Amino acid sequence: MSMRSTSVILLLGIVPWVLSTASESDGRPPNIVYIMADDLGFGGVSYNGQQVYSTPQMDRLSREGMILNQFYSGSPVCAPTRCTLMTGLHTGHAHIRGNSGKRPDGSSFRVSLRQADLTIAEVLQAAGYATACIGKWGIGEEGTEGVPWKQGFDRFVGLLNQDHASRHFPEFLYFNEEKRALVKNYEYNAKRFTQDIFLEESLAFIEANRDRPFFLYAGWTLPHQELKVPEADLAQVAINPEFEAGVFDDARTMIAMIQCFDRDVGRIVEKIDQLGLGRDTLIIATSDNGRNTRMAGRWIY
Repeated sequence: MSMRSTSVILLLGIVPWVLSTASESDGRPPNIVYIMADDLGFGGVSYNGQQVYSTPQMDRLSREGMILNQFYSGSPVCAPTRCTLMTGLHTGHAHIRGNSGKRPDGSSFRVSLRQADLTIAEVLQAAGYATACIGKWGIGEEGTEGVPWKQGFDRFVGLLNQDHASRHFPEFLYFNEEKRALVKNYEYNAKRFTQDIFLEESLAFIEANRDRPFFLYAGWTLPHQELKVPEADLAQVAINPEFEAGVFDDARTMIAMIQCFDRDVGRIVEKIDQLGLGRDTLIIATSDNGRNTRMAGRWIY
C-alpha cells in the first residue's frame, strides 16, 4: 500500500480491521510495516510527476498497491503529527500540539507523551504483536514517560530528541535505554550514516519476528535537513540530463537523500518477499508533513 507523501494515516483506525483479519497462510493477524519519511514533499516522488530524478521503489508501491489521497497529516510540523499517528487523536485533543511548549517564563521545552496516553504500539503489543520503532521518535524526551520503550515498543533504535534527529551522523543513538556511542562520528566526522543503521535494524527485526505478527514503525529521518549523505550515495544520484546544469549542490544532496530513502523502502519490500510474508503484510509508505523547495527555477522537491 502506498500513500501520497503529504499524508499520514491514523493507525488506530485500522486496528479493529487488522486484529480481525487472519492471514491466508496460518490464521494470524497481518504484519504492519509503517515507513515514514521526514519532510518528504508531495512532489518528491516520481509517481506524482517528479521528473528531475526517479523513485522506482515508491513507484512500485503505487502501481502494485493503492494511493490514498484522502488521508492527511495531523499537523504541518513534526511532533504533533507523530503524536496523532501514535494516539489516533485529533491535534486539538492530543497532548502534543506543537514542536515545543512554553513555560510561564516564556522559555520553550519539548512536550512528551504521558503514561495515560494510549498508543497504537500498546494496543498491538497487548494483542500479541512484536513492536519496534526504528528511527526518529520526537514525542518523548529522555527521563519522561514518553520514551518509546514505555509506550508499547519492545525495541527502539534511534533518536528521541528532534534536534538530535536532524543529524544523519550523530555521536550516539539510543538502543532502548542504552545510549550507544557512534565513535566514528566523533569530532564531526561523517562515517556512520544513521539510515544505514536504521535499515539494518529494520531488516533484523523483520527477520527475528518472521514467525509472529509484528508492527514495525520505521520513522526514518531522511530527507530532513541536515543536508549530508555518504559520498558513495551522492555519486549514485541520477538526474535527468535536461536539468543537470541547473541543479545546485544542495539539491543534489537532497535528491541523494530521497533516493536513499526510496532504495531502502525497496529493501524492506524485498526482505518481506524473501521471507514469504508478502501476502501477510500491510506496507504503508508516507511522510510526516511534507515540504516543497524551488531550486534552479524548477520545482524539484
